[in-house]
Amino acid sequence: VVPFVMPELSTLTMAAIRSLSQDPDGFFLMVEGASVDSAAHANNLPQLVEEMLAFNRAVEAVIGWVEAESSWDETLLIVTTDHGNGLFLGPDSDTIAFQDPVAG
Repeated sequence: VVPFVMPELSTLTMAAIRSLSQDPDGFFLMVEGASVDSAAHANNLPQLVEEMLAFNRAVEAVIGWVEAESSWDETLLIVTTDHGNGLFLGPDSDTIAFQDPVAG
């Protein structure tokens, strides 16, 4: 049995763009780096950084597509967060303020 490996977010993003861009009326696509939230809540700095880098690569892929296949005159790209988790808090942050984070 081959274990399932999630494709890179940038790969999934480009697959969606290639499919949706076939519509002559244009398209809307929302891409979410969902695991960044669970990593932040868990104070898992390595996973958080990995998730942020993966999201950055997805944004870079979109920019590359716009510049090669579309134009900025007909494209709107919005990059935002649903909410921020603030600064990292350590495992005992409920009793020790500003404790150093611990890699998960």
